[in-house]
Amino acid sequence: MSRATELSSGRILPMLVEMASMEWIDRRAREVFAAPWPLARMALVGASPVDEVVAGFYTARHTPTCPTRFFTSVDKAMTWLTEE
Repeated sequence: MSRATELSSGRILPMLVEMASMEWIDRRAREVFAAPWPLARMALVGASPVDEVVAGFYTARHTPTCPTRFFTSVDKAMTWLTEE
């Protein structure tokens, strides 16, 4: 996330998170993603029902500070992220 912050140069941008290759989320990663980040929107993209459950748990437990949605398609996620 520090690299994303650096690349954004202070701008509030959308973020796409691909969950498909994720096998485990360690405690530090959970803490980082639970922290408030200056994001316009966050799209969580996964391929399985398990990914959707993990995304649902994340959004229910941490109440994201920006609009956050789960998608099974990167194209649909990108469309949503770039909407005005």
